[in-house]
Amino acid sequence: MNPYLVKELRQLTRSKVVSGGLVLLLFGQLLAAAIAIPALSKVSTATSVVPAGAPHGMPPAPPLGLILGGVFGGILGLALCLALPLLVFGRFVAENPNGRTTVELATAAPPSAVIDGKVQAGLVLAAAVVAGSLPFQLLCVALRGVDFVSVLISCAATLLACSVQLHFAALVAAPRTASAGRRWAAMILFLFFFGNYALFGGVAMTVAAAAGAHGAGPSSLWLRSGGGAWGAALGLAAVVSLNLLLRAQAVRALAPPSTDRDRVPRLTLLALWAGWGLVATGQALWARVRHGAFASSAGIWAWAAVFAAALALVHVAAAGAPPGIPRRVLAERPAGRFARRRRFPLSAGFPGGTVFLGQMLLGTLLAAFGAFALLEGGALPTDFGTNLVRAAAALLYVLAVPTILRGVLLRVAPARLHNVPGLSVLLLLLLQILPALLSIGHGQPPLGFPFFLPGVFGCEADVAPIHLVFAALAFLGGLGAVFPEIVSSLRAY
Repeated sequence: MNPYLVKELRQLTRSKVVSGGLVLLLFGQLLAAAIAIPALSKVSTATSVVPAGAPHGMPPAPPLGLILGGVFGGILGLALCLALPLLVFGRFVAENPNGRTTVELATAAPPSAVIDGKVQAGLVLAAAVVAGSLPFQLLCVALRGVDFVSVLISCAATLLACSVQLHFAALVAAPRTASAGRRWAAMILFLFFFGNYALFGGVAMTVAAAAGAHGAGPSSLWLRSGGGAWGAALGLAAVVSLNLLLRAQAVRALAPPSTDRDRVPRLTLLALWAGWGLVATGQALWARVRHGAFASSAGIWAWAAVFAAALALVHVAAAGAPPGIPRRVLAERPAGRFARRRRFPLSAGFPGGTVFLGQMLLGTLLAAFGAFALLEGGALPTDFGTNLVRAAAALLYVLAVPTILRGVLLRVAPARLHNVPGLSVLLLLLLQILPALLSIGHGQPPLGFPFFLPGVFGCEADVAPIHLVFAALAFLGGLGAVFPEIVSSLRAY
């Protein structure tokens, strides 16, 4: 068993904050039931009496169990998606002052064990919270309007949302170079923008119950349909993929600079790329049999678009990493003769992971075109070429910004290279806002404005190649600016 999981569970069980929070949660649910049941019963009785002269066919009042289930689901969501991530985040920041984990420095455990221990302890505590509130959830089943399967769906959906929040909390708390104030600001900002997940459990229960409470059968029947089951399976796979990506980035942030930190997130991304590629291929074959031409290629192109965007984000995040291979990694002698060369595409041999990015983008393009040619016989839609040019121009614009910034900072302020990801995001946002500001009082924004992504997809077909040429020149200029760094990293490797 993970030693950090054992340590966290021992400390959490002895914490007065945790025990007090559990008691407060149970008391809040009991108070909500004591207030809501009499009030809703009076409302239901009043609406059930139809006054004289009232039109027939008035919609009946929602069932008492359905409304109360939404209340209990919202309380559970607030506990699991707001309070618990803040608790795990605060404990991690307290053990990680000034970006240095005290416990980790005292042991030889890998950074992945620290991240997994924190998150798994939070999930165990979340399961305890769900188990403690389950009697109140089952009360909704006794009051009608919601069934037992809907209660399980609500609890499972809230736990999935909690797992994403916990992994993000670990990612924000893990960096070694950020101060505690900056990490707290990032976490509070995330909870402010994504705090609607706190009501995820109540909404999930309400939707699941409403799907069948007023229909012909119980609300759990919607899961037994083919579309609902496939949608639930794909949603679960998407949440698992997001958790794996957040975990990989958290491990990278916590790893000391003397290790090859970029290898963990890139291996994770490569595994997800292959797994989702198999899913897209299976969906394409199934759609080819059921619906025929062009319907089967939608999943393939969606897979290619999603991973092209993910690779662009990885490039932006890795643009602030130091180039070259650390001496500790260089000193390792793999058993195989070509093992070191096989590891090179996944390593930090180039600034921003240029080799890894280029290989993955080329592989994605070749795989998408190959699958499309096999499924559709090589026939392309009429606007396919224009859409491909627009997508390539937008991708090159996103890749060019961090590359140019790194080349500029390399000559102006080399000590500020770690700020490249944040500056790249700000610059990309400003380049999207600037054309809108220029169009105030002049109508439509200039669609030919460089680096303006909405303009790339909204311009005429004959303007899209101009965007592509300018984006390619900008990206090549950025590579030329960092060319000495690329050469030095190759020599070091």
